[in-house]
Amino acid sequence: MSELSFEIDNVLSKYVTKPEENVYPEELLFYGQPGSGKSYLAASAINIKTPDLSFKKGLIIDVEGSTVGVVDDPRIDIIRIDKYEHVKKDGSVDPYGKFLFLNTILSDDPKSGLFYPDNKTSYDFIIIDTLDVAQDLAIEYYTSGVVSSLRNKGGEVDGFKVWAKVADWTLSVARGLKKIDPLGILVLHDREEKLNSGAFTKRLRLSGSAKDTLAGVPDVVAYLERSNSDKGPVTTSYFSTEDNKVSKNRYGKYNIPPIAEGVDLNWFYNKIYEGRKESEGKK
Repeated sequence: MSELSFEIDNVLSKYVTKPEENVYPEELLFYGQPGSGKSYLAASAINIKTPDLSFKKGLIIDVEGSTVGVVDDPRIDIIRIDKYEHVKKDGSVDPYGKFLFLNTILSDDPKSGLFYPDNKTSYDFIIIDTLDVAQDLAIEYYTSGVVSSLRNKGGEVDGFKVWAKVADWTLSVARGLKKIDPLGILVLHDREEKLNSGAFTKRLRLSGSAKDTLAGVPDVVAYLERSNSDKGPVTTSYFSTEDNKVSKNRYGKYNIPPIAEGVDLNWFYNKIYEGRKESEGKK
Protein backbone atom coordinates (compact mmCIF):
# COMPACT_ATOMS: atom_id res chain seq x y z
CA MET A 1 0.00 0.00 0.00
CA SER A 2 1.57 3.27 -1.10
CA GLU A 3 1.19 6.53 0.74
CA LEU A 4 -0.09 9.62 -1.02
CA SER A 5 1.80 12.70 0.03
CA PHE A 6 1.92 16.27 -1.22
CA GLU A 7 2.89 19.73 -0.10
CA ILE A 8 -0.33 21.66 0.54
CA ASP A 9 1.30 25.01 -0.26
CA ASN A 10 2.47 23.75 -3.66
CA VAL A 11 -1.06 22.65 -4.52
CA LEU A 12 -2.86 25.74 -3.27
CA SER A 13 -0.36 28.15 -4.80
CA LYS A 14 -1.71 27.22 -8.23
CA TYR A 15 -4.99 28.88 -7.32
CA VAL A 16 -3.90 31.67 -5.00
CA THR A 17 -4.21 35.30 -6.12
CA LYS A 18 -3.27 38.49 -4.36
CA PRO A 19 -6.04 40.74 -3.01
CA GLU A 20 -6.97 43.48 -5.43
CA GLU A 21 -9.38 46.39 -5.48
CA ASN A 22 -11.11 47.97 -8.43
CA VAL A 23 -10.02 51.54 -9.02
CA TYR A 24 -13.69 52.58 -9.07
CA PRO A 25 -16.91 50.75 -8.12
CA GLU A 26 -18.44 48.23 -10.50
CA GLU A 27 -21.92 48.52 -9.02
CA LEU A 28 -23.80 50.97 -6.82
CA LEU A 29 -27.14 50.55 -5.07
CA PHE A 30 -29.34 53.40 -3.84
CA TYR A 31 -32.57 52.85 -1.91
CA GLY A 32 -35.09 54.96 -0.03
CA GLN A 33 -38.62 56.29 -0.03
CA PRO A 34 -40.26 57.67 -3.21
CA GLY A 35 -39.01 61.20 -3.79
CA SER A 36 -35.83 60.75 -1.77
CA GLY A 37 -33.57 61.54 -4.73
CA LYS A 38 -32.62 58.02 -5.83
CA SER A 39 -33.20 58.48 -9.56
CA TYR A 40 -31.56 61.92 -9.53
CA LEU A 41 -28.43 60.65 -7.77
CA ALA A 42 -28.18 57.65 -10.08
CA ALA A 43 -28.55 59.82 -13.20
CA SER A 44 -25.85 62.21 -11.93
CA ALA A 45 -23.39 59.54 -13.11
CA ILE A 46 -23.46 61.31 -16.47
CA ASN A 47 -21.48 64.15 -14.86
CA ILE A 48 -18.68 61.94 -13.54
CA LYS A 49 -15.38 63.45 -14.60
CA THR A 50 -12.07 62.79 -12.88
CA PRO A 51 -8.51 63.20 -14.22
CA ASP A 52 -8.59 59.56 -15.36
CA LEU A 53 -12.27 58.99 -16.15
CA SER A 54 -15.07 60.75 -18.00
CA PHE A 55 -18.61 59.50 -18.61
CA LYS A 56 -20.29 60.60 -21.83
CA LYS A 57 -23.28 58.31 -22.34
CA GLY A 58 -25.69 56.46 -20.07
CA LEU A 59 -28.75 54.21 -20.21
CA ILE A 60 -31.67 53.98 -17.81
CA ILE A 61 -33.92 50.93 -17.88
CA ASP A 62 -37.01 52.61 -16.41
CA VAL A 63 -39.37 49.99 -15.03
CA GLU A 64 -41.96 52.22 -13.34
CA GLY A 65 -41.67 55.66 -14.97
CA SER A 66 -39.28 56.98 -12.32
CA THR A 67 -37.37 59.14 -14.79
CA VAL A 68 -40.34 61.32 -15.73
CA GLY A 69 -39.67 64.88 -14.57
CA VAL A 70 -36.32 63.85 -13.08
CA VAL A 71 -34.03 62.99 -15.99
CA ASP A 72 -33.81 65.35 -18.95
CA ASP A 73 -30.34 64.97 -20.42
CA PRO A 74 -29.73 64.13 -24.10
CA ARG A 75 -26.65 62.11 -23.10
CA ILE A 76 -28.86 59.59 -21.29
CA ASP A 77 -31.03 57.11 -23.20
CA ILE A 78 -34.11 55.67 -21.53
CA ILE A 79 -35.94 52.41 -22.14
CA ARG A 80 -39.49 52.77 -20.81
CA ILE A 81 -40.42 49.26 -19.69
CA ASP A 82 -43.55 50.68 -18.04
CA LYS A 83 -44.81 51.86 -21.45
CA TYR A 84 -44.02 48.67 -23.33
CA GLU A 85 -46.82 46.46 -24.62
CA HIS A 86 -46.59 43.25 -26.61
CA VAL A 87 -49.69 42.67 -28.72
CA LYS A 88 -50.24 39.02 -29.54
CA LYS A 89 -51.50 37.69 -32.86
CA ASP A 90 -55.07 37.59 -31.57
CA GLY A 91 -54.91 41.30 -30.79
CA SER A 92 -54.71 40.92 -27.02
CA VAL A 93 -51.95 42.41 -24.88
CA ASP A 94 -49.58 39.89 -23.34
CA PRO A 95 -49.93 40.36 -19.54
CA TYR A 96 -46.31 39.29 -19.10
CA GLY A 97 -44.94 41.24 -22.05
CA LYS A 98 -43.17 43.81 -19.88
CA PHE A 99 -41.26 41.14 -17.96
CA LEU A 100 -40.37 39.16 -21.07
CA PHE A 101 -39.08 42.31 -22.77
CA LEU A 102 -37.09 43.27 -19.66
CA ASN A 103 -35.75 39.74 -19.29
CA THR A 104 -34.64 39.72 -22.92
CA ILE A 105 -32.52 42.78 -22.22
CA LEU A 106 -31.22 41.53 -18.85
CA SER A 107 -30.03 38.16 -20.09
CA ASP A 108 -27.05 36.43 -21.65
CA ASP A 109 -28.88 35.89 -24.93
CA PRO A 110 -26.22 36.04 -27.70
CA LYS A 111 -28.47 38.11 -29.97
CA SER A 112 -29.75 40.78 -27.60
CA GLY A 113 -28.72 40.07 -24.01
CA LEU A 114 -26.89 42.78 -22.11
CA PHE A 115 -25.07 40.16 -20.06
CA TYR A 116 -23.69 38.15 -22.98
CA PRO A 117 -19.89 38.67 -22.84
CA ASP A 118 -19.46 39.51 -26.53
CA ASN A 119 -22.34 41.99 -26.66
CA LYS A 120 -20.45 45.23 -26.14
CA THR A 121 -22.16 48.56 -25.47
CA SER A 122 -21.13 52.19 -25.84
CA TYR A 123 -22.78 53.15 -22.53
CA ASP A 124 -20.59 54.22 -19.62
CA PHE A 125 -23.24 53.32 -17.06
CA ILE A 126 -26.53 51.43 -16.95
CA ILE A 127 -29.24 52.07 -14.36
CA ILE A 128 -32.13 49.79 -13.43
CA ASP A 129 -34.83 51.94 -11.85
CA THR A 130 -36.37 50.36 -9.89
CA LEU A 131 -35.26 46.78 -9.27
CA ASP A 132 -38.03 45.99 -6.77
CA VAL A 133 -40.70 46.86 -9.34
CA ALA A 134 -38.85 44.68 -11.85
CA GLN A 135 -38.97 41.91 -9.27
CA ASP A 136 -42.73 42.39 -8.97
CA LEU A 137 -42.98 41.67 -12.72
CA ALA A 138 -40.88 38.54 -12.22
CA ILE A 139 -43.13 37.38 -9.38
CA GLU A 140 -46.27 37.81 -11.52
CA TYR A 141 -44.70 35.84 -14.33
CA TYR A 142 -43.29 32.96 -12.30
CA THR A 143 -46.42 32.53 -10.15
CA SER A 144 -48.66 32.41 -13.24
CA GLY A 145 -47.83 28.81 -14.06
CA VAL A 146 -46.47 29.67 -17.51
CA VAL A 147 -43.13 28.01 -16.69
CA SER A 148 -43.81 24.27 -16.56
CA SER A 149 -40.66 23.49 -14.56
CA LEU A 150 -42.12 25.44 -11.63
CA ARG A 151 -45.08 23.05 -11.32
CA ASN A 152 -45.19 20.01 -9.07
CA LYS A 153 -46.16 16.49 -10.16
CA GLY A 154 -49.83 17.37 -9.74
CA GLY A 155 -49.52 20.24 -12.19
CA GLU A 156 -49.88 22.96 -9.55
CA VAL A 157 -47.46 25.83 -9.16
CA ASP A 158 -44.84 24.94 -6.55
CA GLY A 159 -44.40 27.95 -4.27
CA PHE A 160 -40.95 26.90 -3.09
CA LYS A 161 -39.69 26.59 -6.66
CA VAL A 162 -41.24 29.94 -7.59
CA TRP A 163 -39.59 31.89 -4.79
CA ALA A 164 -36.27 30.18 -5.42
CA LYS A 165 -36.58 31.18 -9.09
CA VAL A 166 -37.48 34.77 -8.20
CA ALA A 167 -34.49 35.03 -5.88
CA ASP A 168 -32.18 33.55 -8.53
CA TRP A 169 -33.51 35.96 -11.13
CA THR A 170 -33.08 38.99 -8.87
CA LEU A 171 -29.53 38.08 -7.91
CA SER A 172 -28.62 37.19 -11.51
CA VAL A 173 -29.62 40.71 -12.57
CA ALA A 174 -27.42 42.29 -9.89
CA ARG A 175 -24.49 39.99 -10.62
CA GLY A 176 -24.86 40.34 -14.38
CA LEU A 177 -24.92 44.13 -14.13
CA LYS A 178 -21.77 44.03 -12.02
CA LYS A 179 -19.85 41.86 -14.49
CA ILE A 180 -20.29 44.01 -17.58
CA ASP A 181 -17.95 46.88 -18.44
CA PRO A 182 -20.31 49.84 -17.80
CA LEU A 183 -20.92 50.97 -14.23
CA GLY A 184 -24.07 49.29 -12.94
CA ILE A 185 -26.50 51.21 -10.73
CA LEU A 186 -29.49 49.65 -8.97
CA VAL A 187 -32.31 51.80 -7.61
CA LEU A 188 -34.80 50.38 -5.10
CA HIS A 189 -37.52 51.48 -2.73
CA ASP A 190 -37.17 50.74 0.96
CA ARG A 191 -39.47 49.05 3.43
CA GLU A 192 -39.61 49.31 7.19
CA GLU A 193 -39.14 46.11 9.17
CA LYS A 194 -39.72 45.57 12.88
CA LEU A 195 -36.97 43.69 14.70
CA ASN A 196 -37.44 41.34 17.67
CA SER A 197 -36.19 44.16 19.90
CA GLY A 198 -39.12 46.30 18.82
CA ALA A 199 -36.92 48.72 16.87
CA PHE A 200 -37.56 49.47 13.22
CA THR A 201 -34.97 49.07 10.48
CA LYS A 202 -34.77 50.09 6.82
CA ARG A 203 -34.52 47.22 4.36
CA LEU A 204 -34.51 46.83 0.60
CA ARG A 205 -38.03 46.44 -0.78
CA LEU A 206 -37.57 42.96 -2.18
CA SER A 207 -39.43 39.70 -1.69
CA GLY A 208 -37.96 36.33 -0.78
CA SER A 209 -34.39 35.56 0.16
CA ALA A 210 -33.01 38.17 -2.26
CA LYS A 211 -33.92 40.88 0.25
CA ASP A 212 -31.23 39.57 2.60
CA THR A 213 -28.51 38.71 0.08
CA LEU A 214 -28.70 41.33 -2.67
CA ALA A 215 -26.87 43.99 -0.65
CA GLY A 216 -23.76 41.82 -0.69
CA VAL A 217 -23.32 42.18 -4.46
CA PRO A 218 -22.81 45.97 -5.02
CA ASP A 219 -19.62 47.75 -3.95
CA VAL A 220 -21.60 50.62 -2.44
CA VAL A 221 -25.04 50.56 -0.82
CA ALA A 222 -26.42 53.93 0.26
CA TYR A 223 -29.69 54.82 1.94
CA LEU A 224 -31.14 58.15 0.77
CA GLU A 225 -33.40 60.40 2.78
CA ARG A 226 -35.07 63.65 1.74
CA SER A 227 -35.56 66.50 4.21
CA ASN A 228 -36.12 70.23 4.22
CA SER A 229 -33.42 72.76 5.06
CA ASP A 230 -33.07 76.54 5.00
CA LYS A 231 -31.97 76.25 1.37
CA GLY A 232 -34.85 73.95 0.39
CA PRO A 233 -35.16 70.14 0.03
CA VAL A 234 -31.91 68.25 0.40
CA THR A 235 -31.00 64.57 -0.01
CA THR A 236 -28.86 62.96 2.67
CA SER A 237 -26.83 59.91 1.64
CA TYR A 238 -25.92 57.35 4.30
CA PHE A 239 -22.80 55.48 3.15
CA SER A 240 -21.86 53.81 6.42
CA THR A 241 -23.49 50.96 8.31
CA GLU A 242 -26.00 51.93 10.96
CA ASP A 243 -28.20 49.75 13.14
CA ASN A 244 -31.39 50.79 11.37
CA LYS A 245 -30.13 50.99 7.78
CA VAL A 246 -28.53 48.68 5.24
CA SER A 247 -25.43 50.42 3.90
CA LYS A 248 -21.97 49.53 2.66
CA ASN A 249 -19.00 51.36 1.20
CA ARG A 250 -15.88 49.52 0.05
CA TYR A 251 -14.34 52.92 -0.74
CA GLY A 252 -14.92 54.51 2.65
CA LYS A 253 -11.17 54.62 3.33
CA TYR A 254 -10.84 57.38 0.74
CA ASN A 255 -12.11 60.13 3.06
CA ILE A 256 -15.74 59.65 2.07
CA PRO A 257 -17.86 60.73 5.05
CA PRO A 258 -20.40 58.21 6.39
CA ILE A 259 -23.18 60.77 5.95
CA ALA A 260 -23.20 63.41 3.21
CA GLU A 261 -25.79 66.03 2.21
CA GLY A 262 -26.53 67.25 -1.29
CA VAL A 263 -23.81 65.26 -3.03
CA ASP A 264 -23.72 63.65 -6.47
CA LEU A 265 -21.71 60.88 -8.09
CA ASN A 266 -19.13 63.25 -9.53
CA TRP A 267 -18.30 64.26 -5.95
CA PHE A 268 -18.16 60.60 -4.91
CA TYR A 269 -15.84 59.59 -7.74
CA ASN A 270 -13.51 62.53 -7.22
CA LYS A 271 -13.31 61.64 -3.52
CA ILE A 272 -12.16 58.17 -4.55
CA TYR A 273 -9.63 59.61 -7.00
CA GLU A 274 -8.20 62.06 -4.47
CA GLY A 275 -8.09 59.44 -1.73
CA ARG A 276 -6.40 56.93 -4.00
CA LYS A 277 -3.72 59.42 -5.01
CA GLU A 278 -3.17 60.36 -1.38
CA SER A 279 -2.82 56.68 -0.48
CA GLU A 280 -0.35 56.06 -3.33
CA GLY A 281 1.73 59.03 -2.20
CA LYS A 282 2.15 57.53 1.25
CA LYS A 283 3.57 54.26 -0.07
